[in-house]
Amino acid sequence: MAVFAAYCAEAGQALVDVELYLPRAFAEDAERCRVAGVPAERAGTVVTKGELAAVMLTRAIEAGIRFGFVAGDEVYGRSPALRQAIEAAGRGYVLGVGVDRIVHRNSQDKTTAAAAKGTSCPRRPGSGRPPRPGRRACASTPGPGSRWTPTAVPTAGPAAC
Repeated sequence: MAVFAAYCAEAGQALVDVELYLPRAFAEDAERCRVAGVPAERAGTVVTKGELAAVMLTRAIEAGIRFGFVAGDEVYGRSPALRQAIEAAGRGYVLGVGVDRIVHRNSQDKTTAAAAKGTSCPRRPGSGRPPRPGRRACASTPGPGSRWTPTAVPTAGPAAC
């Protein structure tokens, strides 16, 4: 199991980094880690996928990889460590979040991604109704001052890199 960083551009895509991901049950089982050859510094340590992605983001910046934004699914959207690392790096992001996730669209507002009526409430494609529980909204940062913008995210079809 791993977390991968991919670079995507009009000319193509490439995997640029990888980190070993160990679920809690695996990471905390010393014998299992030893048999699997997990490096000693990682055995017994639980690190979330978002924390691993934040480390990879830092390495990409230090390596001089130029990019404007970071994209990820709901696993990464619920990671404060990753969002903070992206914001500290001055990059934008598009990260999936659950519709029941509390988001802060600005410093005064706390709401669920699907709670607002009208334009900020994600809709089921073609239905005009709010999404069912568990469907995803999208969190993005277009620039300073606007941290979260719930947006509908397609649940089917080819995924863009």
